[in-house]
Amino acid sequence: MRNFGTLLSTFLLFPLTAFAHQPQADTIGMKITRTLKTIETTAFVKQSIDSIVSLDSLGKANKITLVTYDTLRGTEATDITDTSYFVIKPLKHWKLQSQSDATLTQINRWNWAQGGINVFSILLSSNFVANYAHGLSTWRTELDWRYAGDLQENDKWFKTQDRFNIVSQYGFKASPTWNYSGLFEFNTQLFDGFKRGETTLISSFLSPARSTFSLGMTYSNNVSSLTAPNAKNPNLIDLFLSPVAYRATYVRDTTLSTRFDVAPNEHWLSTFGVMLRLDNRHLLTKNLSLRNRLNLFANILEMKDQFVTVDWRINFDIRLTRHFTLGLETWLIYDPTVWFDKTLADETIERERKTQFQQSLMLRFSYKIANY
Repeated sequence: MRNFGTLLSTFLLFPLTAFAHQPQADTIGMKITRTLKTIETTAFVKQSIDSIVSLDSLGKANKITLVTYDTLRGTEATDITDTSYFVIKPLKHWKLQSQSDATLTQINRWNWAQGGINVFSILLSSNFVANYAHGLSTWRTELDWRYAGDLQENDKWFKTQDRFNIVSQYGFKASPTWNYSGLFEFNTQLFDGFKRGETTLISSFLSPARSTFSLGMTYSNNVSSLTAPNAKNPNLIDLFLSPVAYRATYVRDTTLSTRFDVAPNEHWLSTFGVMLRLDNRHLLTKNLSLRNRLNLFANILEMKDQFVTVDWRINFDIRLTRHFTLGLETWLIYDPTVWFDKTLADETIERERKTQFQQSLMLRFSYKIANY
């Protein structure tokens, strides 16, 4: 299981990591073939800002430098007589970012729906962002994945965190700081969840899975959407307000349906309401940053009961070196569609709603690459 988590992380990381590492583009079809062993090869191209890659007949990549406005020059010698050069035009309107983290974390939990107790664990996480901006249109898609676990006393691996989340948001500019926006979000987990020391299943892949579709307005003072707070812009705010939001809960395993407020033996629960998403980031000192993420969804069809879902995460990060960060995270969730078992004095079990809370102290190693 430990190796599987590592392999899955690598699988999710590699495609976008490799993609973001180079200026991405469409091949425009120019091909220059070198037929002699040379130390220097020159060819003419049209674009002065093109990025160049070289592949020889064995698939080995060679470095090439763009020397002048119209001259492409290879700097390595080779015995291969079939080396081809492809001129690549960068995607000017796309910014891609990939961050991979390996974290040693100490976790304290209260009423956590996926189970788990207060433990030290190793957390693997990946975050990929693709941001498009051109004219009046913006489009941002973010994938976030995290998995953590530790060894129990019987040397069996126990999952302590498991989250897979995709958010895609399109905006059409209404003013310098406001956009008309549409947002889609999907989140689930990838592996089965149990209470520690027990074998009763409490969650699994697509059980639950939640999707949200919403329309509204976004306020942002962050021009790039990928820029981190800095001395010039220490306070970045993104606020999405939606008066029209549809949320669906899907449970693949119907034995878990009632645990997530879905009717017995049914797969779906649909709700309709209003939504607020706030993401604000602040540079407090040179090496200390704060990030606050608050998601609220109000189910206006059932206002007579608990009807507001809260997902609130706060991160304090102290930058130690380029790659190492010391962090403190608090995470509060209240979801009225999630039920917990409560054993009464007569040993009967009833279900109740609870506020979930998690506090984590983290030492994080991060590696980030981007094409900008």
